Amino acid sequence: VTDNGAGIAESSLDLLAKRGCTSKTSTISSGNSLAAIAAISAHIKICTRTQDSPVACQISVNSNGVIGQITHVARNQGTTVSVVQPLSKLPVRYNLVKAQSTRIKASIREWMVAYCLANHTIGVSLAYTGAKGTQN
Repeated sequence: VTDNGAGIAESSLDLLAKRGCTSKTSTISSGNSLAAIAAISAHIKICTRTQDSPVACQISVNSNGVIGQITHVARNQGTTVSVVQPLSKLPVRYNLVKAQSTRIKASIREWMVAYCLANHTIGVSLAYTGAKGTQN
């Protein structure tokens, strides 16, 4: 998921996927979102840049919430979160998702459209990467 929002300051990255740390979203229930996603995935990749930063920061977070080395890359202001092998830590769920991927992708797309309509000032893109690395 990619947005062109405010981005995340480099000084905040060490807390990004820790349980109990509040996210930038407006509801308390979403404060563990990245930690929960990381826990059931192979890992997540996050690339983010604030308006005040000359470069973006890119990190990888493993399933235990441990953040790898920060690298600096070029990108516009905003944040991209990529989930690598979602549900891979839950084999039964992972196999279910693989079997029902078309329906699940449609549900995710519907949710993203609703989010975009409610937040029309922020640009968002969504891409699915297939098993052979092809994007849909």
